[in-house]
Amino acid sequence: MKLEIELIGKDKIDLIIERDWFTGSFNYFENNCKHEIKSSLDITTHFSLKLKKQFEFEVGKEEVFKIKVEHIRPQFFAGFKPHRYNVFVNGKLNKTYKGY
Repeated sequence: MKLEIELIGKDKIDLIIERDWFTGSFNYFENNCKHEIKSSLDITTHFSLKLKKQFEFEVGKEEVFKIKVEHIRPQFFAGFKPHRYNVFVNGKLNKTYKGY
């Protein structure tokens, strides 16, 4: 999964959110600077009973944007079905993605 979002405020921010379906690593890039959301080495990345997870972080220096990513997985055979991702910027839904 790879989402690209352009945030324009006092300064322009190119935000890329990536999740590797195989390893489970979850990262975001703020103007090509990599930040980790969830490590592939964390055991909860691979074994969890929760169907919905939320991740929150902030980007920007002059103007701060609050980003929330909802990761929603299917109830059965989640490894074989597409997952849904909702990206909120400052509390408003910005983008929805369904895929691996």
